Amino acid sequence: MDALPGLLVCEAGFVPYDDASLLQNRLVAARQEGQLTHDALILLEHEPVFTLGRRGRRQSLRVDETFLQSRNIQVVSTLRGGDVTFHAPGQLVGYLIMDIAARGIDIRQMVAKVETVLMRAASDYGVQADQDPRGRGVWAGRGKLGSIGFAVSRGISFHGFSINVSNDLSPFEWIDPCGLKGVTMTSLSMECKAAVDMKRLRHQVIAHFSTVFKMKPVRISLNTLNEAAGAMPENSP
Repeated sequence: MDALPGLLVCEAGFVPYDDASLLQNRLVAARQEGQLTHDALILLEHEPVFTLGRRGRRQSLRVDETFLQSRNIQVVSTLRGGDVTFHAPGQLVGYLIMDIAARGIDIRQMVAKVETVLMRAASDYGVQADQDPRGRGVWAGRGKLGSIGFAVSRGISFHGFSINVSNDLSPFEWIDPCGLKGVTMTSLSMECKAAVDMKRLRHQVIAHFSTVFKMKPVRISLNTLNEAAGAMPENSP
């Protein structure tokens, strides 16, 4: 019998934000009801989208709807913590569906562990990333490298983190990232001054999740994960 609990890991590729949100809700409900007996990590990329956390306000964006529509960029309200952030191709996004009580940790401890994962992944590229008193996430030489925003429903976490890899950072200039004024965003490729292969980075993040959370990765396809999530109950999450 394997001593480590299994962590379902799905490298989902490009997924529309709304589809990913719906899948998370279904996974949370399935985890709460015992239909899904494993925690899950989904690694993916989104087309350009601004997301507002529970503390986020439309005023956190410095541009108007007409400007965003001309660039085909959505603004979506979410249940996660934090303020406003931006997702785009070239940024690695991770959603963690975890029974934190079963892991013997609280949300702050889980967030700290995720920060450790991202810092170790950055270190693989010779980039020193650290925590910062200005806010959750990870920071490197030129600014903020990775953002974190979770929600918890009946003991199950969802939403997660993003790390800038090779994405266009200019849209971050249209917001106060994570509600912080005067913050500059940076990316892994900028900090290490080299191209970063997204597939390799995903595999390194998975390996660090395994070590930090002491869980064995179990690879699963997006189709299989959708099947495991089942139908979403009316009152979920």
